[in-house]
Amino acid sequence: MFKCNFCAHRDLKDKGVHLLGMNKVKQELDLFKLKKVKKINVLDPIFNNEPNHIEILKYAIKINLKAMLALQVRFERVNEEFLELCSQLNVHLEFGLQTANVNESRIIDRGNNMNRVAKSIELIQKWNQPFEVSLIYGLPGQTVDSFKNSIEYLHQRGVGIIKAFPLMLLEGTKLAEDKEKYSIIEDVIDEGGIPHVVESHSFTRQEWQMMHTLAKNLMLKEEAA
Repeated sequence: MFKCNFCAHRDLKDKGVHLLGMNKVKQELDLFKLKKVKKINVLDPIFNNEPNHIEILKYAIKINLKAMLALQVRFERVNEEFLELCSQLNVHLEFGLQTANVNESRIIDRGNNMNRVAKSIELIQKWNQPFEVSLIYGLPGQTVDSFKNSIEYLHQRGVGIIKAFPLMLLEGTKLAEDKEKYSIIEDVIDEGGIPHVVESHSFTRQEWQMMHTLAKNLMLKEEAA
């Protein structure tokens, strides 16, 4: 479930990467508390899709953890129990929606349930839970208008923090293998020297630049807030 074809995490469990046992997780949380760590970025691909995520939150509450927990989560897995536990901690939720367009989500094997997304946003706001949503631009099938529509979808639902990132093809992913199918062209876009998608069958380099500008404006808006 939730195996995006641009994501390097999709097959990790078949490549010798395993879940940490709860004893190990608890030891690390104890250490973070002892060292008075201020922020913990939990880098699970989907924190609230793992079987022990509720137990982890309950333990953090038990030891009165003060550090901010930045959790990468999925809208479809949000429920009252999860949010009630988050409300007892210093939690910031990060949702990688990537796109609100159904056709684009199918191309990248994202499969967003947009009805559930809308309901989850309402529930999160009801709990006054801090959160942000990220989008990706440069997706095959995407256009300037569809990218604008994804941004507008979130604005209409009162999402305060929206971030947008350019698509990068990771070696070994299904989308990288389908590069020619979607006429994908990559180029280096900044001093980092890492190639990103700048053109495909659905948008030109000039249109990508327009999306890039929209994304930068989102970042500037957040900095000004």
